[in-house]
Amino acid sequence: MKLQTLLLASVAFASASQLSAADLPTPKIAVVDVQQILDKSTATEGVKKEIEKRRAEIQKEMTGYENELRKKDQELAEQQKTLSEKEFAQKRQDFEKRVAEIQMKLEVLKIQLEQAFDSARQEVYQAFLKSSDKVKSDVGANMVLYKEQVVLADNNFDVTEKVLSTLNKDLPTVKVKFMSTAEIEKQLKQQ
Repeated sequence: MKLQTLLLASVAFASASQLSAADLPTPKIAVVDVQQILDKSTATEGVKKEIEKRRAEIQKEMTGYENELRKKDQELAEQQKTLSEKEFAQKRQDFEKRVAEIQMKLEVLKIQLEQAFDSARQEVYQAFLKSSDKVKSDVGANMVLYKEQVVLADNNFDVTEKVLSTLNKDLPTVKVKFMSTAEIEKQLKQQ
């Protein structure tokens, strides 16, 4: 009895599987080079310029901190000759505290840059998905694959330029949003 039930279930499952496969639409595939699109979109180029501008500002700020610390270290080395051990230890402790403050500030700035870039890049990616869907419909495809997933394909499947063009029209720019120092510090404390 169990064997008969198992056999009947297997036949029913096989029949259902064949019916489902027959009901599926014929694949009409389009291929996109997502990395090329994300790298070359006008929005991404604007994001990169904004990030590089902020990075240059941070580099200038870092140079100022480096000069400040170098000068204080030299002063401390000179003062060691004239100060008592206790006074020197206090000055050294103050110097190390300042070094730690600057390191924390630089860490916050680094995280600000990374999060701003990641957030903007995610916004571009979401717009890329919408643009890909539009182009998919326009060309009559029912499936879009990343070029990286395809071993071989005719170039006629590639809709990268169409998606890039659509993306550039739909999202020409992205506002880069930098989190406040307080928000970043709060995140760091929670870790």
